[in-house]
Amino acid sequence: MRAHTFKIFILFVLILSLGSARASKPDSLKKVLSTKTTPEEKAFICGAIISHFETNYDSALFYYTKYAELFKTLKSKFGEGYLNYNAGFVALETAKYDESKDHLNKSIITFIELKNDTMLAKSYMRLGFIYYTLGDYETSNKTYFNALEIAERVGHSMITAWANNLIGLNYRSKPNPDYKKSLEYLFKALEIDKKALNYGGNMGMVLLRIGSVYTHMREYEKAELYLNESMRLADSLGRMTNKKWTLEAFAGLYKRKKEYKKAVNILERSLAISKQEKEVPGIIITYASIADNYMNLKDLKLAETYIDSAIALSLKTNVFQTLSSVYLVKSKISESKGETAIALQYYKKAIMVKDSLFSVQNSENINQLETKFQTQKKEKEITLLNKEKETDQKLKSIYMIALCVAALFICIIIFSLFKINRSKKLIALQKLETEKQKDLVLEKQKDITDSINYALRIQEAILPSPHINEDLFEESFILFKQKIL
Repeated sequence: MRAHTFKIFILFVLILSLGSARASKPDSLKKVLSTKTTPEEKAFICGAIISHFETNYDSALFYYTKYAELFKTLKSKFGEGYLNYNAGFVALETAKYDESKDHLNKSIITFIELKNDTMLAKSYMRLGFIYYTLGDYETSNKTYFNALEIAERVGHSMITAWANNLIGLNYRSKPNPDYKKSLEYLFKALEIDKKALNYGGNMGMVLLRIGSVYTHMREYEKAELYLNESMRLADSLGRMTNKKWTLEAFAGLYKRKKEYKKAVNILERSLAISKQEKEVPGIIITYASIADNYMNLKDLKLAETYIDSAIALSLKTNVFQTLSSVYLVKSKISESKGETAIALQYYKKAIMVKDSLFSVQNSENINQLETKFQTQKKEKEITLLNKEKETDQKLKSIYMIALCVAALFICIIIFSLFKINRSKKLIALQKLETEKQKDLVLEKQKDITDSINYALRIQEAILPSPHINEDLFEESFILFKQKIL
């Protein structure tokens, strides 16, 4: 009994010492910071201090604000960009997605100005993972491809492999998965890692993702081959995170093969790692997976115990990014129990969380999420009504403009017709006047002709005929003598 008590005491002291060591890490980093002289060296230490608070964004934000002033004083753009890069990582880890996007977009702008391609590519990679987490696979891929283009251009093999890895994950995870494309990019990542002798965490994740894709394709032998390789690598390097997610992938394989008991045994090992590492999202995911497998084993009591634990832990720790999938499992278990109303309730909650979760950036509970969802719905309706009013107003304006144009066109036609008619009348009057002048000329010409004819008759009456002269004077002639003028 005393020995048992002593063991518990030793374990308690060990836990306290580990907690104390973890708490003292920022203090030791602050001491190191005081010894650094260049802004770049200071930036790396400050970034490490911020990243230390990966489960506490408020603490990370406190140090971010403090050190941002330091780098403004030092006029170090690199320092400001590096702080935003690390603050973006912490915001992502704590599901503060809007804040994470803001930090990473700032770091991208800074590193573009500085022409720092390595940090620019890394910033794009983390920004792409936010969009992946939010389910926006198209934007995520565009962002990853930005990083990939930069990494290939500068010859950075590690980032190139990282980008290919996550692009492959995107193609596998989207609603209409493209397993062929997924494998294409995952094998590219694997080849790059092997050439660069990069046997770290990235290669392990690539191997387990290849195995997972083959599981979805129901090529189970290939799936086991790559998952076993991932497990061997994780064990040899002591990578507990890789080991945990490889176990999860194995559980998925056994579930596909309907070997639910094997899946549960594997998941119990995965759960132990998450608890040891104090990785809350991992614990929640594994609880939900165990519940799902117990449901398939028809052990609904244990299934409900695990899924309720997943829900309680999610709400207690404000980890909402996995809550939608957890609620879906709860809905299926309730349906299996014949509790249709409860099943429908949790199904609606799952849909609501999926639609509304990523605009929530604080520790509100699910009822507040529902209120926000309803508010957003009303806002959408108001926006739609405003758009309809705006459209009606635009149509009215278009009608008025059309009427004005038509009226102007009619006026132009009337004016043109009036002008043409007036021209016709003027031409007719001119023609009539011309006819009158013509008649007058003809009349005058007739008078002149008549006068000439009358004079000729008088002349003929007075003067003798030429024939008489010829008869009387046979040898006479008329001499025509032209006058010289």
